[in-house]
Amino acid sequence: MKKTRKWNVVDAVVILAIAAAVVLFAVKLIRGEPGKSEEEKEPVPGIIRYEVEVPGMTRELYEEVASFIPCQMAASGKWLEGHIVSVSWEPCDVQYIEVSSPVNSNETQWIKADPDTEYVTGVFQCEAEIDLSGMFNMVGTQEIRVGRSHYVKGMDIELIGTIRKMSKSAS
Repeated sequence: MKKTRKWNVVDAVVILAIAAAVVLFAVKLIRGEPGKSEEEKEPVPGIIRYEVEVPGMTRELYEEVASFIPCQMAASGKWLEGHIVSVSWEPCDVQYIEVSSPVNSNETQWIKADPDTEYVTGVFQCEAEIDLSGMFNMVGTQEIRVGRSHYVKGMDIELIGTIRKMSKSAS
């Protein structure tokens, strides 16, 4: 008498696992460059252009900073492959100024702004070379993203602002 084999749950799981492995291998093969990690892929050179807003500058500070622009960007004592291309200003209404202690950054005071002083928002146009194949838009050690704080830094200036516009293109 001949016995017939019946399928059970274990047989089905083994067949599904083999099929999943074959599909995974095929997907990796189709994506290209199997075995290469993200770091080993060829860099794609590009240009990033972004705008940094620095609010609450006195008009005198703006004029002094503007005298140094255009300039090459710097960070950690090194030159970067980027430039602060231009700066413009927009009117700004300042009621209070935040002052923090140089010794203890947790000690912050708010003082009333001088009504006789003209305040402006500086708008800095920046441009830098980046690697478009990377996951992050890095200029030096700073990540470039809209809404993120950013140091606008050259040889003679350093201000903190917020990135408000950004565009990327292949070079």
